[in-house]
Amino acid sequence: MKSLNTFLLALVAMFVVSTAAVAAPADAKRVTVVFVVADDDDDDDQATVTTMYTTLMAAEKVANLLNVELTVSNESVSDDVFVFALKSEEQKNLAMKLLDEEGAEVGENLFNVEQGSNYRTINVANLKDGTYTFRLFDANGAETSEEFKVERGQRIK
Repeated sequence: MKSLNTFLLALVAMFVVSTAAVAAPADAKRVTVVFVVADDDDDDDQATVTTMYTTLMAAEKVANLLNVELTVSNESVSDDVFVFALKSEEQKNLAMKLLDEEGAEVGENLFNVEQGSNYRTINVANLKDGTYTFRLFDANGAETSEEFKVERGQRIK
């Protein structure tokens, strides 16, 4: 049990250090996570540690979500124009990346989002048919993403 306690202390310390390294706005709230583990001699220590680690990583991901509402169509892009909408409570600068099915970056851009509703388009004529991930980031590293499909079918040249 001593090695499990040492590991948990290191895990919590790693989580605190990693979240402290992220620049947070002045009004951001910090959350302290404390785990209590009781030794019941059932040798489920590895499963317990794995569950706690997964929970910590999920909490960190939720805490690092971009504070904009991203909306993309459920229908495939068939006319070379990907349309998306953003709703934001404040003006902010965002970075955008497009990733293909293997995770390779196929496009990137920087743009400004105004307070309220914003509508944007991206020309995807150079992309092959397939599923793509559209990711948005702010200066603090917060992000959000959505998937969309490019599906033109047969093209006449």
